[in-house]
Parts: sequence; structure tokens; C-alpha cells
Amino acid sequence: ISTALTNAQMLNYFYSESNKKLITVDNGQPKELLSGVWTNISGVTMSTTRPYMDATQASNNTFLWDGENGGVQYDGTNTTRPGTIPKGKFSIYNNGLHIVSGVPGQPSRIYIAAGGKPAIFTRDATGKPAGTAVGDGWPDNATDVPGATVFTGTEAAVTIDIAKNDGFAVTGLAVFQGNYIIFKENAIYQMEPTASSFTVTLITRSIGCVAHRTIAYVENDIYFLTRRGVFVIGNEANFYTAVRTNELSARINPLIKQISPAGFELSNAIYYDNKYMLNVPISSTTVNRTLVYDRRYQAWSVWDTLNPRDMQVFVDNSNIEHLYFIKDLAGTSV
Repeated sequence: ISTALTNAQMLNYFYSESNKKLITVDNGQPKELLSGVWTNISGVTMSTTRPYMDATQASNNTFLWDGENGGVQYDGTNTTRPGTIPKGKFSIYNNGLHIVSGVPGQPSRIYIAAGGKPAIFTRDATGKPAGTAVGDGWPDNATDVPGATVFTGTEAAVTIDIAKNDGFAVTGLAVFQGNYIIFKENAIYQMEPTASSFTVTLITRSIGCVAHRTIAYVENDIYFLTRRGVFVIGNEANFYTAVRTNELSARINPLIKQISPAGFELSNAIYYDNKYMLNVPISSTTVNRTLVYDRRYQAWSVWDTLNPRDMQVFVDNSNIEHLYFIKDLAGTSV
């Protein structure tokens, strides 16, 4: 629909009760699509060096992540950097809770915003347990919340370290049947909200996820990319409180093994039209293949003409659903 982009780094949306907008970040500049024209969003700019970014709709705002600066809040008109948000790479929002991770300097940590306040990930020292030192997780300083600059108020923002110092970072977040799924590259954990805190339990140490942007909700399951291939999280048949993982990609694993570790974070996926579309760099430094799993036939195919940096399903103001993607050209196009 447009080639008026130079270096599009993500594709996402802003939804409100009165308006729906497709948004991107192009060479660090947030933009929105208005009447077929990409228009600058006033406010702050973001990283110009990150090849990809991520975003999450949370309440009446969309939050933009570049992993280098504190998170950006877009209210449908302007972008701001409130100073109470870490410099995360990805987040999820569910049932009033906004959770972010992928924070440089705190690789095993997840940040949970104050309930009902999706931009508040920090607080002052009120209520801080005796003996809690800088670095112990209380979100009142820039060591514990890298990228944040404002540490005031007593809102109940929380941090939780997941298997800290195990050598692996948190690589993805998801929601499954009311609980939160926390992926590391070597393991998967489930976090259950309780009346006053959260309970974290291990699902498996045999696999993990290599990149948050490969996670997709597929009907009642979750698909994601691991070092071993594409796996699925779902319920064990006839045991609906038990979570199981299964491999889907044994037939195409020789292709997946050609993705370099540096290419994991470039990989991205979406579920649309009964298909899990996984965009990956095969023996390349740019995305050059789309590995497509069709649930109807339980079959894989390979597309080599799209080259998507990112994909997004978007419902416009006429209530028409579209699949958009960013394509690598001399510049980038959507």
C-alpha cells in the first residue's frame, strides 16, 4: 500500500472505541497510516539502529519497545516517554496487568506494572523490605529498572527474577488459560496470579523459545520457535489442568537449523487464515523465507518472495480485516 518508508522496524496497531490506526516506526520515527499516507506521530523518537521493534496495546494506549530506551507510550495522538517504563524489548497485557521483559542489564527479570496503570513500572522506597539493596529487585532505582528515570509514588509495581543467573535470558511472554507463560531459551515457566502475589512453576527444561516475536496464538494453543524447531503449548488430552509441549516441524528442521543465533531475534510469526506463518533468515542476515504450517492439513510449505520484517493482522475502521507486512526493498514498504 505504500513505499514511503526508509527503514520500517515494526508494524502494529492502536485501537480505541472511536478509531483504529496501523502504526510503524520508520528509522526511529513513529508513524501512523492516515488515508493511505504514513504520517509522523509527534512526540519522541526511538532507536535508529535496531532492525526490529515490538509493540503492545495495553488499555487505551499502545506501548512501543526498542530495547535501548525507556518504553514509549502512544495515546492515539502523541508519543511520550513517561520515565516510569523500563527499556524492554517486548511485553504482554492481560486482565489489567502489563508485563514487560527483555531488559538489558536484567535478562532474567520480568516487570509487572501496577494493576490498572500500564505505564507505571516504578515506585519509591515506601514499604521496601529491610535489607533490600540496589540490585535486589525493588523498582526504585535505575539499576533495578534500566531505562526508567522517575521513581515516585507507591503504586504496587513488581519485579520477579526467573531462574536468575542460569545463563539464559527471558526470551518471550504469552498468556495461556489465564496464566502467564514465561519463556527462556532453555526452559518454560508458568506464572499464576494469586490473591497477593504470583506463583512461578516450571513447565519444562527440555525446550524454550528463541524469540518473542515467533510466539503466536493458534486457536487454543501457542506456537513458538525453539532451537530444535517449532513447538506448541496446549493442554494434555483428557487432563485439562496439565500443560504439554509437542514438536510440529520435524519435516522442515533441516531448514530451521540454518538460522543463525543472530537471526533468531529477526524471526517473527503470525497466525492468519488457518496458517502459522514463520518468517526467518535462512543462511542469511535478513528474513528471506516464510515457513507456513497449515493446520487444516498439518502440512508445511515454504514461501520465498515475501521477506517480511514484520506482519500484522489489522481490522480497519470499516471493520475489514487485513494482513499487512513490511517488505525489505531498497527501502521498506508495507
